Order: sequence, then C-alpha cells, then structure tokens
Amino acid sequence: MPTVRRNYVRLVPFLLSLTAVAASCDDGGDKDAKGSDKSGKDAKSEDDAKGDDKAAAADAKAADAKDDGDAKKAENDGPDPCALLAETKLREVAKIPEAATMEVGVDKFTKQLCQYKWKNPDETKRFSGRVDVAIPKRSFADAGSAKAGYDKSLEELAKAMTTGGKKPEFEAVEGIGDAASWYAGLAQLSVVSGNRLFHVSISQMGNDKAAALALAKDVAKAILAT
Repeated sequence: MPTVRRNYVRLVPFLLSLTAVAASCDDGGDKDAKGSDKSGKDAKSEDDAKGDDKAAAADAKAADAKDDGDAKKAENDGPDPCALLAETKLREVAKIPEAATMEVGVDKFTKQLCQYKWKNPDETKRFSGRVDVAIPKRSFADAGSAKAGYDKSLEELAKAMTTGGKKPEFEAVEGIGDAASWYAGLAQLSVVSGNRLFHVSISQMGNDKAAALALAKDVAKAILAT
C-alpha cells in the first residue's frame, strides 16, 4: 500500500473520532445553549416571582399603613358626635316639616361637635333652627370618671362665661340622665348618664328660652334612648 494511502487510512479513524467529538461538542453546545436558555428563563421567572412578591408585600404594607393611619386619625378625632342622633329622630322630636331642608355634619375645627341645621320652605333667614350635639374627645371608662368630666366641663364653662366677676347661673334639670344642667346664656344642656357625657345647644329659636330648653330636653332623651 502506498504511503499516502496508508496514511489516509490511518487518518480516517482519527478524523471520524474528531467528527464524533465535534458532533458531541455541538450537541453539548446545543444542550448547554438550551440549558442556558432554560436557566435564563427560570432565572427570569424567579425574578418576576420575586418582583411580584415584593409588589404584593409593598401593597400589603401600604394597606397596613393606611389602616394604621385611618385608625390613628379616628383615635385623634375621637368618637363621631353625629352618631348619637339620627336626622330622622331630630326631625321627629323637633317637629321639623318634611319639606324643610336639613344639613348635618361634624364641625371641621373641633371634630367633637355635630351640627344640625334646617330651613323651612318659607323661611327668609339662613336657617330656621339649629341643634348642636357635642361630646368629649375621649370616652369615659366608668360613671365616676364621666361625672368628674361633667363637673369639670361646667367648671370650665363657668370660668369662660364669667364677666366682671359675675358668674353664670346653671339650672339643674331633673329627669334627664344622672345629672343635667341648663345654661340659658348659651341655651346649652349638659348631661351625664352612666359613662356618657354630652352637651346639647339650641340656636335660631329667638328669645324663647323655655322652648329651647324643652327641645334640648327632648333631644337629650332621644340620645339617651339609643
């Protein structure tokens, strides 16, 4: 066998082996490439999942913060004074005509006072009548602390309304709660019953203090009945 031919025959197994190795390397490369693609997709999916988890956690945290903020705001604002007396009940006790328009809302400055203002159809003034219901910012734990708050509120009112050394006169009102006091100067009835304390003020009633007191008593009874 000529030398060239012999050498070619010897090279065939080697070339075949190289071809096999190359094919093997190509397959492996494809597998590696596919594996890399798969790994990349898995990594992307994992990143997306982590991103979704982070977004969900952020949303949950924001919701918790909002709940905490709402709870804190409610705590700072105190109880809702308008919850003590429904508009329908006030219309009933004050004998307000159905045709009269009514505005009900919490005073934006104090947050502890609910204003009820109504206007009859034939009224020329801005309002025909007004009732204010005020409550303390914090609820009382028991009757004793509520009574102490009641006494303190009257004491503070007396100080505020004292002019020229003349103190205001308070009229005790029987049959309303555990204790009730009427101050004609402000047409205000202060009431304590159990651990509840509130004040009812009447406006736009002219100079008829007797009618104002009668309405304040009816309003207080309606509140205590709830």
